[in-house]
Amino acid sequence: MAHERYTLGRIVVNGSSTWNLEGLESKNLSSGIQTLLRRAAGQPDASWIAVTEVAPRLSATCSDVETFLSNVAMSGFAFPQSTTYTTVENYFVNLPDGGVRDATACVKGAMNKGLIVPRRLTWGLEPPATIEFDIIATFDGTNAPLILSVSQTMSGTPVIGEMFRAGPVTINGTTGDSFTSGSFDFGLSEEAARAMDQIYPTRVHIQAREPEFRFPTSDLSILNTYGISGTAQSATDSVIALRHMPNRSSVTADTEEEHITMTVDDGLIFWEEGGGSNDSDAESTVVLKPIFDGTNEMVVFATDQALSE
Repeated sequence: MAHERYTLGRIVVNGSSTWNLEGLESKNLSSGIQTLLRRAAGQPDASWIAVTEVAPRLSATCSDVETFLSNVAMSGFAFPQSTTYTTVENYFVNLPDGGVRDATACVKGAMNKGLIVPRRLTWGLEPPATIEFDIIATFDGTNAPLILSVSQTMSGTPVIGEMFRAGPVTINGTTGDSFTSGSFDFGLSEEAARAMDQIYPTRVHIQAREPEFRFPTSDLSILNTYGISGTAQSATDSVIALRHMPNRSSVTADTEEEHITMTVDDGLIFWEEGGGSNDSDAESTVVLKPIFDGTNEMVVFATDQALSE
């Protein structure tokens, strides 16, 4: 029997239109299988086993931040969407003995129905910005939630097409020069449910959204800025930017429409802890918790933005 090896391939959202995730840092495919074991009276060993649930899920981290945010909203990305987006395909690429990656001998996992759920966006000055997400597969009434096949061809040639790092951060109208890294937790709580007499989940929906920004900082004057009870997000929006990183160059100018912005209209700004050790800088973390203002999305994502005129 051949000893085959595989590595990461792209994720493709397919249909009459297509978008791909190719800057994958990691991914993990789970069958989500649950079993029930039973032992007979007086026996230490189980003599009966049954499958009670199969809930496949793909968890991944990628640097395709612009592509992801352009397609996946604050409540996730449901599929299928008519004929525009019909399936999500995940590839593992074959590593042939004595050769390089063989994109014609992939393991493919196809999902015909489900929800892409964004989890966490992180960024810094040097590491590229990355986004963590889950793809939750559900039963479409005919096909299993995850259909696996081998010897499949992954079309096209994956390349890194985009990269971002920390950009300017303005909180309540004041630029935070010490915010050189940060994270955004989408705060989505989803619920997958099964219909009567099913082992597969037949639907999934978002139950709650509680987004949160976090900004580590070494500027402890911020403790006084936001006080011990926090500060309300005022009429001046908070804007968090991710700066585009050009290929074969260093910095994309503020005036170029290549950057990403995240805008918050309402919420609360506060700090949690401040301190450190004698041999290092003291640090704190500023938290921005957006809330719904009755009209606008809690966090508005915009791509292809200029940071100044």
